[in-house]
Amino acid sequence: RGGVLLSVGAAAYYVTVSTVLTLVNKTLFSRFPFKQPLALVLGQSVMTLLVSVLLVALRVYHPPQLPESRALRQTLLARHLVPLGAAFLAMVYCGVAALSFTSLVMYNTLRKTSLLLVLAFEMALLGVRPSRWVTASVLVLAAGVLVAARHDVAFSAQGYFLVLATNVATSLYLVLIKRTKKAFPQLDAFALLVANTALTLPLLLALAALRYRALQADFLRALTAAHEVSGSSSFALYFTASCALAVVINHAIYSNTSINSPLTQAVSAQLKDAVLLICSLVLFDGDAVSNETLVGVAISLFGSAVYGVVKFRERSSSETKHV
Repeated sequence: RGGVLLSVGAAAYYVTVSTVLTLVNKTLFSRFPFKQPLALVLGQSVMTLLVSVLLVALRVYHPPQLPESRALRQTLLARHLVPLGAAFLAMVYCGVAALSFTSLVMYNTLRKTSLLLVLAFEMALLGVRPSRWVTASVLVLAAGVLVAARHDVAFSAQGYFLVLATNVATSLYLVLIKRTKKAFPQLDAFALLVANTALTLPLLLALAALRYRALQADFLRALTAAHEVSGSSSFALYFTASCALAVVINHAIYSNTSINSPLTQAVSAQLKDAVLLICSLVLFDGDAVSNETLVGVAISLFGSAVYGVVKFRERSSSETKHV
């Protein structure tokens, strides 16, 4: 019974944090006159590094040992961490920026097409060919996305481009993660997260310095609007919450993947999508989504669910053969 409660708790933890983070980010860009994804990504990066330093100082987290060979360290940096950091930065920045241009329903639906790109990158970079069932389920998912997008009443070319860029970066990031862990298995997910953040922070700081006046003006405008509307510091609270949740989500993902089976992970991912869809319709997009778009969303959810089941069965079959 304790195992069941732990499993359900880990899944609920992931679903809750992931959903709340997306809703908080969307609120920042829709409720306040704030259009600076660079500031949000920078804040999240600084928070991540501060927490990682604190965890190491308190001996809660022990960083993995780097290769002793100088040549291997250079290989790790040049061939793995640099491209991984570039994909990570593009994924985070474009993902945050896209929220300010698209409806939350379409953002969540368009993000599913990253599965199609993952298959393409795995074939190109890892030589992995998907099964017919995997390919079919992803094509059904993509068809649903096309139906939803065709009838999107809040269409934004810039928003769609940013989501597509996010999907490309996400797919590349996932494939590069696999390649890096295969070459250096001692590196865990948190170590790679910290390395990516540390490598990309100087670039973020340089960009922020170049756009200092625009960032400052947007912050003051958002803070002033929050005080005028509610007489509170709600913008600052949402901004801080987003930075904190960006750190927590990584722990939630780790907990869900380390405690739960692949099937439970697949179910929790589908549950997260369903909860986010309901929250999107209730809080943001109730009047901006057509019936045709909802049909497309339903088709994409079905394709995504089939994909999860197929991948679980393939993984279970593979593990059985190795026993």
